[in-house]
Amino acid sequence: MTPTAEAVLDDASLRALLSLLDEEQDSSRELVESRVRGLLDRSAGRVDALRSGLSEQAAFRLGELLEEHRWNGLQLRLRALDASADSYLESALTILSSFADPALPAGAIGARLDEWAKELSWAQTPRTEPVAVLHRVNDFLFLRCGLRGEAVDGHRPDGWSLHKVLESRRGAPLMLAAVYLLIGRRIGLGLNGLIVPGHWLLSYDGSRQRLYVDACHGGRILNAADCEAEVQRRGLRLEPWQLLPVQHSTLFSRAVSGMAGAYARQGDRRRSERLAGLRPLSSA
Repeated sequence: MTPTAEAVLDDASLRALLSLLDEEQDSSRELVESRVRGLLDRSAGRVDALRSGLSEQAAFRLGELLEEHRWNGLQLRLRALDASADSYLESALTILSSFADPALPAGAIGARLDEWAKELSWAQTPRTEPVAVLHRVNDFLFLRCGLRGEAVDGHRPDGWSLHKVLESRRGAPLMLAAVYLLIGRRIGLGLNGLIVPGHWLLSYDGSRQRLYVDACHGGRILNAADCEAEVQRRGLRLEPWQLLPVQHSTLFSRAVSGMAGAYARQGDRRRSERLAGLRPLSSA
């Protein structure tokens, strides 16, 4: 195969090409941008490394092209996911974290979740009562690891990034529930996400009863009557269908909306609008 002209450009020639991104004439700049997009498909890292030597305008435009390139790649990765797979939520939230943190090391999220799950491998045995299992998980996540969060944590993009939540131990309420669910999946707990009026919960189907976990309040363990009382306390009404599990794609969509809103609060309109226009696939 004969290499393309872009593939054999040395750094000086490549920098000269990138410097043309500050070209004022639209037709000329569009031609340069087209060539740069082709380069990014093969060597984005090399192109990014040359940004510091460009003019302010060329560096700014290159930054926009790099973000566009990353965004297109993230969308392709999302579309390739099977929304009905058990791994969907973790994979989708990892991709969302990559949007917020392009330098996120591959495998970092899975490694941290595996590490925490290993610490909890003893939590569930055939003879362990469901409530006892949940108390052990609660003690580890909320006391030992210090996982916590409030509504205000959803005002920051980091509060919706799974990587940052695991790193800082703080996050939006939905992300606390997501961490609990993903850890539970690793140790064999039958957890599902729920959306009740004004709140997020997890359901756990134990051997004799269904329990509910409020990950937003230290893993408080509830039964159906407790859930109804909690909703009524907020002046709302709980319908029976609202205690049914929701699809992981629904949880992910709420996380996307939350991060979009957080970027909007920071005045980052471009990132907010990109996320707001994202439509994750639903389970078949």
